[in-house]
Parts: sequence; C-alpha cells; structure tokens
Amino acid sequence: NYRAIKLHKFIVATIQHIAVCDLLTAIISVLPRAVSLLANCWVFGNDLMYVVGYGFYSLTAVGSLLISVMTCSKLFTVKFPFRARLLTEVRGHVVCMAMWVLGSIVIVAVL
Repeated sequence: NYRAIKLHKFIVATIQHIAVCDLLTAIISVLPRAVSLLANCWVFGNDLMYVVGYGFYSLTAVGSLLISVMTCSKLFTVKFPFRARLLTEVRGHVVCMAMWVLGSIVIVAVL
C-alpha cells in the first residue's frame, strides 16, 4: 500500500490552480513567441499580439497571487492548527478563483 506525503486539501487545490496557470503561460506566451523566433517575424497578426501581451502580464500576476495564497495558507495551518480545518478544498478553489479575477482586473487597470 503506497502512501505519499499527505498535503492539506486547500494547498492541493492551490497547487492545481498554479499548474493551470503555468500551462496557460506556456500556451499563450511561450508558444507564439517561439514560433515567431523560428519564423523571424510575428506571423499571428496584431490581434494575437495584444492577447499574448495581456496574457503574459495577467498570468504572471495571477501566478504570483496564487503562490502568495499557498504560502499564507501554509502559515495559517502552522500558526492555527485547530482552525486549519476551516480551509477546505472548496474554499481553496473559491479563493483561487478570486485570485484569477483579481489578477486579471489589476492588470487591466495598470495597462
């Protein structure tokens, strides 16, 4: 019977969101730039150029916020071990979705 390291459900939900953010960064930002480097010019048109720019900055902000959520939740579980049961998987997904929205809105305000 294999038993891996048991992580808190809130942290697992946060790690899942960080993984999705990293995958989207690779698809939206890295892939078009790699194709453009190979072609020696931007081949996707002006519209996708703006999407790639916004996507890069937005996903960077969201990734930073998600890592901050994971760090703060770990601190909360260490500092308040009996209250850590309040951090459920559903609450983890809700907090992470709030970080997705916040990261996207903040970047729109900055750009």
